Amino acid sequence: MVNAAAKAVINRLLGYLGLHLTRTSQVPSWESLFGVLTRQNFHPQTVFDIGVAEGTPELYAAYPEAEFHLIDPTKESLPYMEAISRRINARIYNLALGDAETEQVIITRQDIFGASFFEEQGGASDVTGRYVVKVKRFDTLFREFMRPSLCKIDAQGAEAVIIRGMEGAIGKIDILVVEISVIATVVGGPEAAEVIAMLDGMDFKIYDIISLRRRPLDGALAQIDLVFVPDKSPLRSDHRWRDH
Repeated sequence: MVNAAAKAVINRLLGYLGLHLTRTSQVPSWESLFGVLTRQNFHPQTVFDIGVAEGTPELYAAYPEAEFHLIDPTKESLPYMEAISRRINARIYNLALGDAETEQVIITRQDIFGASFFEEQGGASDVTGRYVVKVKRFDTLFREFMRPSLCKIDAQGAEAVIIRGMEGAIGKIDILVVEISVIATVVGGPEAAEVIAMLDGMDFKIYDIISLRRRPLDGALAQIDLVFVPDKSPLRSDHRWRDH
């Protein structure tokens, strides 16, 4: 075990390389979340992957027995979803989610993960196309599903409208993972305070952090993946700091 003095020396040396020594348990990650959930005996039977792009392999590997719903509106993501569905128990929905049944123009970019309904702040030089996609409400599309359930949302600025469209079914979601912008880099996109306040109004509380992303412009923190659970969830029923 590395003691405090040794750790300080190592960190000082690593600092010259722009590195820092820390415990892996303190680093936000899917693996850290899965470890906590396993210790709490939480094993979802239904998993929603909203905003698939090329996929979320961590989720598929962690819960191979779950029924997955893969949701992404882009033509570019469809081949990935089809390939994923051949490896796991998954249903594919090549459409967008929102707060109304409608159609909307999506903007695609060179990076498949960058597809969005929103223009990028300052304009973007990597736009590859624009086309109309169908938009459905989550609570219309998914009326009944097995629990416990886990839902991941990564929609490049559309997170708030997706959550509004979940209102009639959100009481059946046991864990909600949402990408949230600390600095909104798309025009009209919601920032962290708005999304957190919205979910707080739906009785969801922050439970964990699984990733942090800094923007290449200046290294400022721009996005975080937050985990939310219902206020009365068994996962947050024990408020002790340690087991005495």
